[in-house]
Amino acid sequence: MKGYFTFPLLLFFFTQVIAEDAKQYYNAGKFDEALFALSKLENEGNKGSELYFNKAMCHYKLSEYPSAILYFEKALKWDPNCESCLQMLSVSQKKTGLELYALPENKVIGIYFSVLNQWPTLIWFMAALLLISFTLYLNYYWQRADRYLKFPYFINALLVVAVISLLMAAHREYLFLKSDQFILMMPVALKKSPDEKSPDIQQLLAGMKLKKTLQLGTWIKVETTEFDSGWVPADKLAAISL
Repeated sequence: MKGYFTFPLLLFFFTQVIAEDAKQYYNAGKFDEALFALSKLENEGNKGSELYFNKAMCHYKLSEYPSAILYFEKALKWDPNCESCLQMLSVSQKKTGLELYALPENKVIGIYFSVLNQWPTLIWFMAALLLISFTLYLNYYWQRADRYLKFPYFINALLVVAVISLLMAAHREYLFLKSDQFILMMPVALKKSPDEKSPDIQQLLAGMKLKKTLQLGTWIKVETTEFDSGWVPADKLAAISL
């Protein structure tokens, strides 16, 4: 049994070595080398807010602002409350010449997402599971003790909270896995139809965040944050996917 853990431990060791190399390269101003090391970690299956934030910072230091925006957005998928990610995302967007105007947010919706993003999916799911288990235990105990009828509202309240936690887990996972948003990696014209000869609707700047609504072959129909709709070549886009 001793050798059973050898491979995972070696894998963890080499991951730590590569991460330390990336840190040293970054501190030495060797951003290409740091990015290469971090990309190696990502290709080996490592993910997470910290990894994506570090990759974004390397791209930012190399003045590759659309790529920096892409990885800041990926980092925010893992940790929507990452203040450093939000701050550097805004700085990177300004570097590309983007002027984004946020629509006024509904206070109730804002509070909901603030609560939703407090915990990852697993915590919401575990909270629901524990509440359901606790409810079943109380129900069993009070029935045996002939006390159930004295506390029906407490049982019902626990079940409601458990269902809400389960719904929160499902919504958090949906947002986490959602892959209909893209970053435009280079300037391109928004076309009226999926054809190079189609009339231009407007010019799009690199770094823009676009929402996919349809795909036909090598063309993707997108919607901008200003709700303009049109077509762009798929190879000009990078998905904010995990």
